[in-house]
Amino acid sequence: IAYGKNGLGDEELFDMKQDPKQFTNLAKDPKYGQTLARFQKQMAAKLKEVRTNDLGLKY
Repeated sequence: IAYGKNGLGDEELFDMKQDPKQFTNLAKDPKYGQTLARFQKQMAAKLKEVRTNDLGLKY
């Protein structure tokens, strides 16, 4: 989960199998850096996709 415009605010990353109640945020844990980077890349691609529209609006 990323908050803020463009998903550049505070980030949250949880292990839903080990921590289903989301008590431990793993986003700043270096052990999960590659996982976080993968999700950041997916988020950027999704934001680009949803902001591409046929009305010519720029966000």
